[in-house]
Amino acid sequence: MKKFRLLTATVVCTAMLTAGLTSVCASAEEKTVVTVWVNGGEDAYVPVVKDAFEKAHPEIELDLLLVPQEESFQKIMTTISTGGELPDIVDVNLDNLGQVLDLDLWEDLSSDPYNFDESLLMPYMTEALHNAEGKLVALQGDLTTCAVAYDRNLAKEYLGTDDPDELSEMLKSTQDYIDIGKEITEKSDGTVYTFASAQDAWGMLYAEMVDKPFVSEGKLDIDDSIGEIYSFIETLVQNGSLDLYDQWSAEWVNNISQSETMFYSCPLWFVHWGLASNDSVGGGRWGVLKPSSGATSGGENYLISKSSDEDKKQAAFTFLSWLCASEEGAKALYDGGGMVTGFAGNLDKDGEFYNIEDEAYAGQDVLGVFLDVAQMDSTRTRPLTKYDSGIFASGTSVLTDLAQGMSAEDALQTVKDDIAGKYPELEID
Repeated sequence: MKKFRLLTATVVCTAMLTAGLTSVCASAEEKTVVTVWVNGGEDAYVPVVKDAFEKAHPEIELDLLLVPQEESFQKIMTTISTGGELPDIVDVNLDNLGQVLDLDLWEDLSSDPYNFDESLLMPYMTEALHNAEGKLVALQGDLTTCAVAYDRNLAKEYLGTDDPDELSEMLKSTQDYIDIGKEITEKSDGTVYTFASAQDAWGMLYAEMVDKPFVSEGKLDIDDSIGEIYSFIETLVQNGSLDLYDQWSAEWVNNISQSETMFYSCPLWFVHWGLASNDSVGGGRWGVLKPSSGATSGGENYLISKSSDEDKKQAAFTFLSWLCASEEGAKALYDGGGMVTGFAGNLDKDGEFYNIEDEAYAGQDVLGVFLDVAQMDSTRTRPLTKYDSGIFASGTSVLTDLAQGMSAEDALQTVKDDIAGKYPELEID
């Protein structure tokens, strides 16, 4: 039927052109333009996704504004506070999502005319996409599970194996990482470290702190989450297991090629954009193992503006459904940069994304590890609050001091004082 309508429109349009009715003909061929503010100004996957979608839906054109990550959320909040015009779709990182989720600015995708089927998304991610009224107002665009990357050469030398399943059996708890890290330090005479920086150690455990929100009923609750991370880092420092690089500094990046660090916290994007692309040695040096418990971090989330025109809202929903909840969208994201979406169909072990051998990781099915983590019983997205990004900033502000000898107790108190200054309304022990 669609082809018949298109053919009919073409014939009618040709006749109208003959009659000189060009304005009517132009409107018949107009596309619905959907504006999107994309969080991240240099993401390689963006043009690939855009081209694939527009080929699949030629009636829709995506008008993408790529906003640098450090400016993206502020641009959204400034637009909201000044009453400016939002795009049809906003892209919000998970750490900031709690600040906007309950604003009455977004379409309810669980009701008419959308009626989005949440079973199309991986179960671990859906709860965080609802506002306080239980309305589905966001869709998550990428797989956010985390793993632990390791140097295969070092693992063979100091742990006796580079097999990811055997290593997973050896590393089932935070204490296991401490004990094995101490053993590596001693065997290597202090030349090999468990982690390259305090930020790497933080990243591994932060991704596992998913069971409860940082703020509940107006009270800050971080002793058993962030406080535990600080104790972990303090012990690593005491054991000589933590190197002193600053994550993403030139020295830290150069260290990736030196075989001096055993483990790296590893969200999916880090597999290639963090390790493989910065390793000048290569040769299949890397492996990936499952975390000791389900781990997730970050992720891009898309919301449709209530203020948009109805035809643009529907076109925006068509795009987000395609991107977040279809095989085609998942493949486009993977083709653009090795990432995949949270589409539940990706969990099919006989499907598109299992059993892909990765040369940089000695032929390991790396993506399969992340998909397996998505199915762990302990994997979930931490309940969101409007304080999350501020708490994260405070929490990471003391990591360099911790690496240089600050105690976990002092670090936690420093962070609590900082949070109290930001959010005086919170009850803080």
